[in-house]
Amino acid sequence: MLPVFPARIEHVEAAFGCGVVGPVGVVLWRGEPTAERLERATLVFERATNDLARYAMFAVWEPGSPPPNVAHLPEIARRFDGLDRLRATVGIIEDRGPLARMLVDVASTIFVMRRRRGQPLKLCTDLAEGASWVARRVDEPPQLADAVIALVQRLRTSLP
Repeated sequence: MLPVFPARIEHVEAAFGCGVVGPVGVVLWRGEPTAERLERATLVFERATNDLARYAMFAVWEPGSPPPNVAHLPEIARRFDGLDRLRATVGIIEDRGPLARMLVDVASTIFVMRRRRGQPLKLCTDLAEGASWVARRVDEPPQLADAVIALVQRLRTSLP
């Protein structure tokens, strides 16, 4: 019998959506990550993963989604340090233009600014590659990768 990974959408708004599938919290960014939106996204993600003993973050930046302002990076790094049950983070950067390089730089900077660097970070452009990697990181079967991709697609269609 194939494993079943329950999935739920926790929150959607114009700029981002958040959900959870199995031991993976998923955040999909479609708009500018302002300070207020980052605050809401953090609270929603913490609520979505609150009942998980250990989990991974799967963040997707859709094409055209800008990175957060550099002034917000220390606060983002501090919040990551507070996620003590986080096992790994995947960032999927779907933009192929100049924003892609900026997003890679910002994600790498946040990772370096963190005090707790025990959780690995993977940045890539392919949903399937990232989902497969995250399934291995949380010691789950490959079917979790399909469930993560399905939740990303549900979030895409749920955002206004």
